[in-house]
Amino acid sequence: MFEQTLILFGSYAFEAAGAIVLLLVFLALKRELHELRSRVTRLDFTLRLDAMNTRLREAEERGANTSGNPAPARRSVNLSKRGQVIRLSRRGEPVDTIAATLGLPRREVALLLKVHAVSAASVGGSTS
Repeated sequence: MFEQTLILFGSYAFEAAGAIVLLLVFLALKRELHELRSRVTRLDFTLRLDAMNTRLREAEERGANTSGNPAPARRSVNLSKRGQVIRLSRRGEPVDTIAATLGLPRREVALLLKVHAVSAASVGGSTS
């Protein structure tokens, strides 16, 4: 009977030792996996940072290669040009001639004349 108890106790002790070893292996693998994920995250961060630094240097080089002067702003129609467009239109000049005379795009002259016609119509319509 004592021998059976000793054999039974030995088998339980062996199973418990095996479970403890498996638990220790599991915890070691879990720690290793955590460390690997941390390294991958740091590596990904480093790669992204390097890529951003490269793009920044390229942008700075492109900026240094330009003359530093901003592109000239597109010429806008001032009030005297608008007045000249209206005056030439009242004289009966066609849109193409007005555009060529004043050095303005044809569509811009046409737009100025349409805006003037609408504003003149709204002023004339509100007084009557």
